[in-house]
Parts: sequence; structure tokens; C-alpha cells
Amino acid sequence: MKNEQQEKRLQASNDKLTAELETAKKQPVVAAAPLTDPKSDAERDGYMLGQSIASNAVVQLQMVKDTGLTISLEQLIAGFSTQLQTGTSVMNSEEMSRRYAAMQEAINKNMGSLIEKGYARLNKQLDKRKSLLTQNGVHWFTVKSVNAKLIPEQQVQVSVKVSTLSGKVINDFADDKVVFDNTLPPLLYEGMSLTGTGGAVEGWALAKDIFEREPLPPWVAPYDVIHYQLAIK
Repeated sequence: MKNEQQEKRLQASNDKLTAELETAKKQPVVAAAPLTDPKSDAERDGYMLGQSIASNAVVQLQMVKDTGLTISLEQLIAGFSTQLQTGTSVMNSEEMSRRYAAMQEAINKNMGSLIEKGYARLNKQLDKRKSLLTQNGVHWFTVKSVNAKLIPEQQVQVSVKVSTLSGKVINDFADDKVVFDNTLPPLLYEGMSLTGTGGAVEGWALAKDIFEREPLPPWVAPYDVIHYQLAIK
């Protein structure tokens, strides 16, 4: 009965937000106020920190939406601002805890289906391709083949780009000089071991399968498809 009540409450919230969005679409577009460029170090540091916090919050919000939940963005901002400015809340702690627990339960309930959808997107990238190696959830493919692979302690220039399937860049560096040995980050070492000077490989994986081996930003969701591109000069 409790789960049914939670689902009804969440559905009602979804219906309300959908109606609000439809109403908003019919409203005339109002130009955003011009941004003021922060001047002092304190202002610029504050702006940087705000952007960083917001960037992570946006992705967390997307994860909530992906699980089928909807929330009021206006009240999200109000809750954030109130806590930041006064440290108080218009909601009591009991309700806050209850709503948070219900939201986490709904997210956990739907995470499995999001993971399945992630694997389906991943499999589309792997379809009818012969992999060089599949290890710990990472599927490696040749992009540019070479005759000779790297030898231990060989120094080379490496370019790497790591991104999500949607195109968000996680890491991007070009022509870094590195020594090929097992002190390198696991995925870098693994990719380099599959090719040689002048060669290139790519790896595909679901984020949840590489979290422990490859540091990923907090805005990456477990069900995001990760594309790892590596070239050696």
C-alpha cells in the first residue's frame, strides 16, 4: 500500500509538471538578463565554484528525470538558495527525510532499466565488429593498424580523447609524451598495449564497468556509454 501511495504521489507530480511545461511552451520567450563578468579574484572564484556545483547538479537532475521522476526546477533553485543563504528550510526534517527516501527508492527501482538501455546503446556501437580485446567490460577495436606493437619502456607521444556517447568530453589531450609501462592508468596502458607507433584504437564501455579502473567526473551517470579514443605517434 505504501509503494502504491508513493507511485500515485509521484505520478501526480509528473502530471502537474507536464502541465506546467506545456503552459510554459505557450508563453512568449523573454530574453535572459545579460551576464555580468566577475571582476575580482573573489568574484571569479565564486563564479567558478558556482558553475562547478551547478554542472554536477544539472547531471544529477538529469538522472532523476531519466528514472521517470519530475521536479519543479523553480523550487529546486529556491531550496538551494534558501539553504545557501540562511541554512533554514520551509519543510520540516521529517518530511525532507521521507521525500528523499521515496525519491531514492524510485531511482533505485528504475536504475536497472536505465542500465539495460545503456547496454542496448553500447551494443549498437559493437554490432558486427570484431574486437581486438574485451576485458573488464571494455571492448577494444582497431582504428588504424600497424605492424609492430610497443615494447616495454618505449617512449611515445599519445593522444587520448574520452567522451560520452552524447558527445560530452571527459578528457582530451594530444601528443603527451609517456613511457609505456604498467605504472600508466589502467585503460591507457591497456589501449597502448594493443597497438604501436602510428596506430590508433578505440574502446567502448558502460560507465559503471570502468568506475573502479578509470576516474570519471561526478556528472557521468552509471548508464552512460563511454568512448575511449587513443592514437600513438
